[in-house]
Amino acid sequence: MKNRLIHIFFSFWLIGILVCIAHIWYVEEKKDKEIWKDYEKLQSAKEKMSNREAWKEADEIMSNLLQKYPESFWMHFLYGAMLVTKGDLIKGEFHLHKARKINIFVVFNISYLIKMSECYLKLGKLYEAEQYAIRAKNKIKKDQKQHIVDNLLHAIFIQRKKSKS
Repeated sequence: MKNRLIHIFFSFWLIGILVCIAHIWYVEEKKDKEIWKDYEKLQSAKEKMSNREAWKEADEIMSNLLQKYPESFWMHFLYGAMLVTKGDLIKGEFHLHKARKINIFVVFNISYLIKMSECYLKLGKLYEAEQYAIRAKNKIKKDQKQHIVDNLLHAIFIQRKKSKS
């Protein structure tokens, strides 16, 4: 009798866990579908990012999308990357960290690691910049963005040398 109660309790517990996981998956999938509805706006913002004169428009589009999807990893990542490129390092760092809080697996994304390294290098946080660059170097496969990471590590080395002298 006692074993049967334990078995029943365990079954309910397991079913409850599976229902929770299914619900979370459903909610996340629904969010992703919403974001894809605004894909054209996102593409427009990305195109404007490549044109320095249109950065204000791109910033406005991305800000609006971020307000609409405040828990979107991709929105924070793209906006943070845009801000770092633009030179707004503090806000860029904030959004890149926010992306990491939303999706902890981003630390395996080479583009993220490179962007964080660039951001910290520009902020003068050489230790952090080096840590991200080394992680990116360890994750890179042959010929995949290798030169970017090598240039970052070289720039960090030069900055360190300058700060010591």
